[in-house]
Amino acid sequence: MPITDADGAGLPGAVVFTANGITYVDGRATTDLVQFKGTDYQRPEDLQVQTVKGREFLYMTTTTTNEIYRLDLQNDTITVFANRSTIDLATGAALGDALTSPDNLAIDHEGNIYIIEDRNGGVDDDIWFARDLNGDGDLNDPGEGLARWASNGTPGSEFTGLYFDPTDKRRAWVNIQHPSSGNDRTIEITIAK
Repeated sequence: MPITDADGAGLPGAVVFTANGITYVDGRATTDLVQFKGTDYQRPEDLQVQTVKGREFLYMTTTTTNEIYRLDLQNDTITVFANRSTIDLATGAALGDALTSPDNLAIDHEGNIYIIEDRNGGVDDDIWFARDLNGDGDLNDPGEGLARWASNGTPGSEFTGLYFDPTDKRRAWVNIQHPSSGNDRTIEITIAK
């Protein structure tokens, strides 16, 4: 259902606001309106496509329900890849509320999935590494689960994206936004050779 015209202007009834001299259409608020027939689905935030043995899979986070889904694009099936029942590799127990508000996803050079949390105000949001030893798309086999890869302690902030260097598997960047200091930043993470 369109919410803008071909030039990007909001259709009648769309929620429109202006900031810094630029007019925007609020997609979230507009699709909540009955006439635009939007359907909220657990606040999906990010998508990543992974190819395993020639097959494509689409991963999607749902921030509201603390889940990551895996869609098999060849067979049109969907499964839960990770959620609060997934094993924490540090403790051997279910993650529980240690996994909160999964937001962004990233894939490294080896095809491993990383889950980036978005906890309001920098309350220990984490980046989780998913260990899927056999690449079957679930983390239910022995030795599989999630492990904390990085934690954010910057007051007031949140992680917003993790990116792996496409030419150097020993380097990645993570963004920090909305810190109390007001200084957004990008942090480089490197592994020594």
